Amino acid sequence: MAAVLLVIAIAMLTSEVAWRARGTLGLVGLATLVHMYITSSGSEYALIVSFGLSLRSLEEGRYYTLLLHPFIHANTLHLFFNMAALALFGIIVELQRGTWFLLMIFFMTSILSGLASLPFIGWNAVTVGASGGVFGLMGCSLAEDSARRSSKFIELAAAVFLAVGFWFIGANIVAHLAGLLLGLVAGSASKGEKGW
Repeated sequence: MAAVLLVIAIAMLTSEVAWRARGTLGLVGLATLVHMYITSSGSEYALIVSFGLSLRSLEEGRYYTLLLHPFIHANTLHLFFNMAALALFGIIVELQRGTWFLLMIFFMTSILSGLASLPFIGWNAVTVGASGGVFGLMGCSLAEDSARRSSKFIELAAAVFLAVGFWFIGANIVAHLAGLLLGLVAGSASKGEKGW
């Protein structure tokens, strides 16, 4: 429910900013709706296992889990922290680089960081959550911020979310680090490009 309030608060920004942040708002809204559906279904565990990313899911040919796992969260607290970070770093990237760039970075880093973590979590273990994509956007924001030599706000926010991301038991630290590194590389490689 907290994520719904977050979406409403963000949407209350000026209509121009809300329109320019439509990709971020869409991702937050979709993850929130998926979480609401899963928690109301009565079969949370089965849905997380069915749609989460794992070596087993890929071996069984369930490649859709590559795209779906960022929208599935283990619990409401997991969703809340991911959506708060997604709202912050997503809006920063989207306003600087555009909606298509945001979506490209989010999905690329979500998929690749999830894949990078699979050998470390085991055959049956499932990874879920938007963290890989969020850390990718964080890395992209940090690369852009260092290029502009702008305020320390992004660095401070990144430090807070990094600490939170490594604090939780069961957090997929490999996916977090992979997402962050991929985002830094993508942000550095495309500095100054705008309007995707």
